[in-house]
Amino acid sequence: MRNSVLIGKLLIALVIFTLLAPVGRAEGATSPGPVVVVAAAPTYTPVLIAARIQGDVRIRVNIGPNGKVTRTTLIDGKHPLETIAMEAARRWKFKPSGAENSAILRFTFKALPEGAPKDEVGTFFFPPFRVELRGLIPNIPRSPAEGRRADP
Repeated sequence: MRNSVLIGKLLIALVIFTLLAPVGRAEGATSPGPVVVVAAAPTYTPVLIAARIQGDVRIRVNIGPNGKVTRTTLIDGKHPLETIAMEAARRWKFKPSGAENSAILRFTFKALPEGAPKDEVGTFFFPPFRVELRGLIPNIPRSPAEGRRADP
């Protein structure tokens, strides 16, 4: 059930992202850049969130004339986040332009503390090329033996 809700939210975000990014222009760009048609988000797994593995990953994608990603190059990021970000970057699609192009995608992974508002948790797309994934750190119960002092 939780996966279907997450998939539904992701699809809604993707549609909104696509509608809000008609120019696909990078900040400060003077000429039109690649226009995003499909933006894929990595899966920020509960294991990564519980381990508090977070940070930014930047990836350069080369885009063929047909709008498909032809190559991905890691600019910076931390393991294992760069691995899942690279996989997601390969699934992005752009409006065919008839020429080679490139873009820099940024994926931000944030592990939010227990009690963070539910509306701050999820996958958020920020046009033209940024995706932020926010996961709630799970409350892991301590074992009964933990916290006991040993007798002297």
